[in-house]
Amino acid sequence: IGGVYLGFWGVGWLPLFGFLGALLVSVLVYGLAWWQRFSISGFILGGVVISFICTSLVIFLLSWLPLSASQWLFFLLVGDLSGVDIRLLPWVVLVVLGGVLLLLGLGRSVEVLALGREKAYSLGVEVGWLMPLVFWITAWIAGSCVSAAGLIGFVGMMVPHIGRLCVGGNLERLLPFSIWLGGIFLMLADTLSRVIFYPRQVPVGAITGLLGGIFFLVLLFGRDREV
Repeated sequence: IGGVYLGFWGVGWLPLFGFLGALLVSVLVYGLAWWQRFSISGFILGGVVISFICTSLVIFLLSWLPLSASQWLFFLLVGDLSGVDIRLLPWVVLVVLGGVLLLLGLGRSVEVLALGREKAYSLGVEVGWLMPLVFWITAWIAGSCVSAAGLIGFVGMMVPHIGRLCVGGNLERLLPFSIWLGGIFLMLADTLSRVIFYPRQVPVGAITGLLGGIFFLVLLFGRDREV
């Protein structure tokens, strides 16, 4: 929303505002998770609560914006590639590449951290600074991408699961593969959104959300059968 009113500062400010918003939300979620002693349920519950609060605030602000700005914000909320400003791409690419290189540099430690806070600490990983650092890097990447294309859901949740099945859990292989696979998946979903109800175009976020929901339902029922 800051980008709507401060667009005259230059389009390069949008990723910054996206990061600041993601950083604020990440701090709140991290604080709630810390209060719950970094339990998985604490992260999930904190994310759900903050998500509902932020959605309500955005809807409230949406009712006060002029029609042109509210329409642009609506497409950001549902996720859409047709309105992406090409001038944003160099900024977003720079941020994403920088964040990915930082994560790759922390690769081994991040892999150990995925085992859990206690196990990582017992294996010698400095959890106290690593967890916040990974949190802020991912917030920087996610906020910059959302500032350009909007809230295109489930890509970042579904693609790494598929990538882990294909190349394993090694971050040096999984992260580049997930970027490649996520790009292909998003292009296919965007193509589907443009042709399925032609000449009308469905926001790509609706397509990825539908496919992601089906994917996790299949995953959930598959685990129940294994049990």
